[in-house]
Amino acid sequence: MLSVVIGEEGRARDIRVVRSLGLAVDENAIAAVAAWRFMPGTKGGQAVAVETQVECNFRLLTGPGEWSLAHAQFTAPPGATPPSILSAPYPRRCGQTENSPVPVQVNVAPQGPPPSVRVAFDVDAQGLPANIQVEDSSDPKCSDEVMALIREWRFQAALNDGTAVQSHARFDLTRGLGAGELHIDMAPAPPQKKQ
Repeated sequence: MLSVVIGEEGRARDIRVVRSLGLAVDENAIAAVAAWRFMPGTKGGQAVAVETQVECNFRLLTGPGEWSLAHAQFTAPPGATPPSILSAPYPRRCGQTENSPVPVQVNVAPQGPPPSVRVAFDVDAQGLPANIQVEDSSDPKCSDEVMALIREWRFQAALNDGTAVQSHARFDLTRGLGAGELHIDMAPAPPQKKQ
């Protein structure tokens, strides 16, 4: 989500990130919106600058055997900014090395829906995933693979008054979507009762 001022000439300026995802997605969203042209706002028949918010959606393209992030939900403590993803390496398939030839892919009609796994975990103050748990899996054989994948991811920790704090995340991953839409939810933690 970006905050943008659309100038009198229809160009975006003063672009800033309101809701961040990380992984260079923010920079790509800014570059895309900066290149767009808009119909300027008008007042009394004259073009005027208008501030607005622009939501950018991204489509992730993955191969048939690769995991893709289909949904991410971050819950930060009250008053804290949610974490963002800094790096999300996807490990090579078993036996594959950096110099391995690209495998030949044969298109086969899918045998039911693609495997999916929902994991929940904490993002600690150092930006590391902790307490990873599989909440749901369409194929139990995939659970260990997804947990290993998440262990390698790194995050910008949630911040409360500039101090890194622990937060919670829930991710849905699907294997072999081909192209999927990524949905990110960033919600504050529910208020806690006073003791």
